Amino acid sequence: MNKISIVITTFNDEKNIINVLKNIYVDQSYKVDEIVICDGGSKDKTVNVIKNYSKENKINIKLISDGKRRNISEGLNQAIKMATNYWILIIGTGNSYQNDFIEKIINAQSKHKVDLVYGPILGIDKTFFGKIFNQYFLNGNKSIDMGASNHGVLINKKIFEKYGYFYEKFIYAGEDTEFYIRLKNNFVKAYYEKEAILYWDTPQTVNEYLKKMRVNSIADWQIFKRRKVWIKIITPIILLILYSILVLLNPCFTLLILPLIACIAVKKRTFNILAILLGIITKYVMVYYYLKNIKYSNSKYHIQKNYEL
Repeated sequence: MNKISIVITTFNDEKNIINVLKNIYVDQSYKVDEIVICDGGSKDKTVNVIKNYSKENKINIKLISDGKRRNISEGLNQAIKMATNYWILIIGTGNSYQNDFIEKIINAQSKHKVDLVYGPILGIDKTFFGKIFNQYFLNGNKSIDMGASNHGVLINKKIFEKYGYFYEKFIYAGEDTEFYIRLKNNFVKAYYEKEAILYWDTPQTVNEYLKKMRVNSIADWQIFKRRKVWIKIITPIILLILYSILVLLNPCFTLLILPLIACIAVKKRTFNILAILLGIITKYVMVYYYLKNIKYSNSKYHIQKNYEL
């Protein structure tokens, strides 16, 4: 296995960045060759904290910091281009990794000879709401294949050179969703290593959840065809209207919701009724945010077909 470079973006992370560096370098059973960090224009002491930590612990950190405000895509692309090695491990500052995460990712790549390796994502249950969120959105918070994401993925640099880098004109986020769909559509060889576990600091409050839904709605308008998003808007509304009519005609039809709950429980691998209800409510929360952010359905916001950097 060739040497690898860890790639990270930061923005106002002075309180957390040392824990991230310690977790992904000091505590790991496999020590990476270099860490490339692109700062997105932090206004706090993030940059100084990184510089001091690198010097004190003699870690090979390449820091891109010129005060320029960058979004996640721009930061990742800059860091990937700066990386010396052809194997790139993308991680996020909102995650933590088991001590053998990198070792297992590397071993999986060596064994299966693929261009991309990723593992399962588990949520952190810091609050009651966070636990409910994880039960629904992370399929019972179990180690299952949810697809590659920038939470933690090992990828060959030639993939970016062949299929393009992350699209840089997202309003907020969505870069990894679009990118890994692009790779899947181009039949890039990937492997899911179920033992390489990472933990995501998922939304732990209602406000954090609503912020994520708002960001997701804008990303969907930018990534997917308008027809697909409109289906996501119209379908829940029609189902709610039909259900309401049936219940008004005969209250016994209230029980129709039970098969729906059962289907969601099986699909999401959770029998937590609050998590299932959150999933149902989310359909209508997304309808609200889709309509509220409908301006992003304009073609000028939609991803372009030819945007290789």
